Amino acid sequence: MSVIQDSDGLFWLGTEGAGLARFDPATGKFYHYQHDPDENTTISSDLVNTVYEDAQGRIWVGTWGFGLNLLDKKTEKFKRYYYDPENPEGLPSNNVFAICEDNLGKIWLGT
Repeated sequence: MSVIQDSDGLFWLGTEGAGLARFDPATGKFYHYQHDPDENTTISSDLVNTVYEDAQGRIWVGTWGFGLNLLDKKTEKFKRYYYDPENPEGLPSNNVFAICEDNLGKIWLGT
């Protein structure tokens, strides 16, 4: 569904059902991040629509139906952001198809 190469030269692949994969071309190895319903620091879904690296080197992941995820590369844990009808400044939908950043460092989403 989505492929990017980050500032460290790693490739990030968003898949339709197999979560997020990281490929290191130096070692030729893949690492997979998959949803675990018993652990709230894993990716929120294995249905990944889009992957984006921001100017700070953070990896953002948009999913189909399960919101936005921010990966902490050091701990390999995710912070999840979901649509909340009580929060008018939050996500307008849990379907995130596009992520980009403006020149002020604000993250913009296509939902």
